[in-house]
Amino acid sequence: MKLYRFSQYINEAKKAKPEMDQVGQEDTDINNDKKVDKTDKYLKTRRDARAEAIEARLKIKKFRDQLEPEEAPKKKARKKPKKK
Repeated sequence: MKLYRFSQYINEAKKAKPEMDQVGQEDTDINNDKKVDKTDKYLKTRRDARAEAIEARLKIKKFRDQLEPEEAPKKKARKKPKKK
């Protein structure tokens, strides 16, 4: 009897699966839980911050590539600890 209820619950859960937004038709519900709340705002802010960080890295890399090799900052050699 319990196994029947469990399988019935699984079948209902599969039918109630949330649908994803179609490509190019995204909305403000980022996590697709059928409601717009603070978690969507958090995810949007986080994605925007990551996008800005990636853009900044690319700008720095592009700037370093434009420098001539002798002008480019060199990495310091890391000293290995002495064995006792």
